[in-house]
Amino acid sequence: MPQPRDACTIELGGWFDLNWSDYLGDIQVHEQVEQGTIRSTTLVGHPVDLEACLGMLHMLVDRGFPVQAFAYRRATSDVAAVGDSLLDDSTDAAPGPCAV
Repeated sequence: MPQPRDACTIELGGWFDLNWSDYLGDIQVHEQVEQGTIRSTTLVGHPVDLEACLGMLHMLVDRGFPVQAFAYRRATSDVAAVGDSLLDDSTDAAPGPCAV
């Protein structure tokens, strides 16, 4: 049975012009096209951990790509329970996408 894996999503403004597999590995690229122009690119993948996701994010920022948002979701429920305990009890907030 396959093990659940962490997930990372990074949204860029415009198009992603690098050979992404050389830089980011096993990442899927989805482009949002409006009136024949690429408006945004979303990168979706399964990094080995949060540090790998942040490494991809920093590489994109260092190369001048306009990062609009990113999200990281851990695969295991026991880790999510620890993350939930870090939330302030006075709010109903939940972890989600973070604007950059």
